[in-house]
Amino acid sequence: MPVAERKVLFVVSDDHGELSNAVWLLLGRRFQAELLVTPKLHALNPGVLPAPARPYTSVQEVIEAAQRLRPDAVFLLSGYLYAANGIFDPDETRQLVDALRALPTRIVTSDPFLGLLSDVTSAFSSLDGNRQALAQRLSAAGAALKDEWHVYPVMPESQQPARRVAFFNPRMLVAESERVALRNGLAVRLPFDPQRPRWLYVLASEDYAVQTALHGRDAFHALLVQRLEDAHRQGRQPVLLAPQACADAVRAAGRGIPGALLLSFCSHGMFLGLLLEAEYAFYWNVFANSVPSRLLNGLPVAFFDTGHMARSIPALLDLGLRSYYPGARLPLLDIGRSIDSQVLASHAQGEVDSLALSVQRLRSGPTPDQMLETVLAG
Repeated sequence: MPVAERKVLFVVSDDHGELSNAVWLLLGRRFQAELLVTPKLHALNPGVLPAPARPYTSVQEVIEAAQRLRPDAVFLLSGYLYAANGIFDPDETRQLVDALRALPTRIVTSDPFLGLLSDVTSAFSSLDGNRQALAQRLSAAGAALKDEWHVYPVMPESQQPARRVAFFNPRMLVAESERVALRNGLAVRLPFDPQRPRWLYVLASEDYAVQTALHGRDAFHALLVQRLEDAHRQGRQPVLLAPQACADAVRAAGRGIPGALLLSFCSHGMFLGLLLEAEYAFYWNVFANSVPSRLLNGLPVAFFDTGHMARSIPALLDLGLRSYYPGARLPLLDIGRSIDSQVLASHAQGEVDSLALSVQRLRSGPTPDQMLETVLAG
């Protein structure tokens, strides 16, 4: 069957990184596609996603959409996160997988855990009691999905799962002229300071919860204000993209950092523009889905923490670094210390110089069209 006649249904969890996965799988593709997204993501991205999109709230709605479309493949992005995000409980995830198998259709899931959940006992052996509920939900997802196709931005350095494939979308490479256009477009919608480069601070909900638990809410907000002030002090415009509660707390504690943009979650297009035009991007998660977009374009990143997933599953940190960043030097900053632009520039140069193998591996995957054909032929 020609690729243009293939039909694919994407079911996106309530995770901005998984929506990013969907976008990179869809841009430039030749196959037909429909998107099911949560009401929150649908409201944030009205009419701007690269395929027709509708909100869903139940397993039955997803099953009915699949029965109507009769897709060649259904991409669950990520099937592992439905229960963790509170969208479907583990039994509903199993119900969905069973219904899709009966159609029949190929089932493909993204996997933020790089195959570790294929051996659930090993993956969670070091978890403390406070995280056992999460372990149980992920274990149930792992049991339901372990035999399905798994898709990754780069093939993980592990032997599981057995059915897996990587992909690379050339659209992830953005020329400098395109970044200028992105900057100009954002300047129409946001109060950009044209005289200053931007430092972008990206803090996801899960990592915000981790940081406030580690430092205390007020102490963490005070530290975050100080790091935003570092940007202003060195002639940069600070941009914080964080949960609304965090943005509000920083706004109250920051006493008006001149020119700071304090944003809660925005559309994918606006986020991509902010990401690719910023001089530096700072994260609290080394496995954030948007990090490869910067690295592929030779744009530096820095981290204040390894992230909620690495903390929850310690084995993931080593495997993830070997898979995504072999030989790379990724700066891990102390949020309690001031950021110096000269030191940061030195870190960034070392990072870019050490990323040649990582970038080569990221760029070596088949296109989404080619990856789909591999899945369907398998």
